[in-house]
Amino acid sequence: MFHKESFILSKLSIKTKIVIVIVLVIISIGVIIKDSIDSKDYNNNKNINIKNTSISSKSNSAKVNDDSKNITKNTSLVSSDGQNKQVTDSQNENEKELEQKYNVALNEYYGSEDKKSDVIKLTSEIINQDDKFYKAYSLRGIATCFIKISDENYKKGLADIDKSLQIKPNFGYGLFCRALALELYGHYDDAMSGYDKALTALKSENNTEFTAWSYFGQSSIYGRRGDVQNCTRLLKISIDLYPNAKNVAIDEENSDFKNVKDSQEFQKLIK
Repeated sequence: MFHKESFILSKLSIKTKIVIVIVLVIISIGVIIKDSIDSKDYNNNKNINIKNTSISSKSNSAKVNDDSKNITKNTSLVSSDGQNKQVTDSQNENEKELEQKYNVALNEYYGSEDKKSDVIKLTSEIINQDDKFYKAYSLRGIATCFIKISDENYKKGLADIDKSLQIKPNFGYGLFCRALALELYGHYDDAMSGYDKALTALKSENNTEFTAWSYFGQSSIYGRRGDVQNCTRLLKISIDLYPNAKNVAIDEENSDFKNVKDSQEFQKLIK
């Protein structure tokens, strides 16, 4: 059989054949190198893709974990807020109940002379429920001082009032009660300075009524001493602030002003 390729090769010189072989070898080497490079690039690309997939997977996993933590944290916060709200609501209800009981005791104290024992009982109940309820100490203290004049009641009552002021030093009504207790038991100089302290606190609280009664207390002390000028000066301030103070001043049973009641200044004031 005739072979065209064999016929062509037989006609070529030795030199030409050598050149052809060299060219074929170079081409073969080039093909091998290219395959090797392509394989390396493929593997590199594969590794990059695997790495990116791994990073993405870790990132997603971390995100899921963070989201899970956030959900748990938020759930915990909601739960905590709910518990805090329940505690706050409970505290508010308790404070409201104690405040209502205190107002009942306060009304009884000023409503009737024979209710002092009831006031002491009510305020003691408040203190048993909350030993930081400073207002109850002041009211129980002044009720104790008035229920029966005795050294024992004075000491017990003043101790209660001082306890109130220990908890809240600038409590206007507490300072007023302390000055009133000192006046009741004849410590007039201390009572006068006590009323001054009460006036400072009561004015800052805008408590007009007990500001008036503090001036009235000082007027009463000057009345007992027969000091017409200071007595009427302070009594006028008291009446201007709280007109009902006039009725107390002219009450026949009120002996605070017996040493000044016949003076022209006093009579003019109470008309």
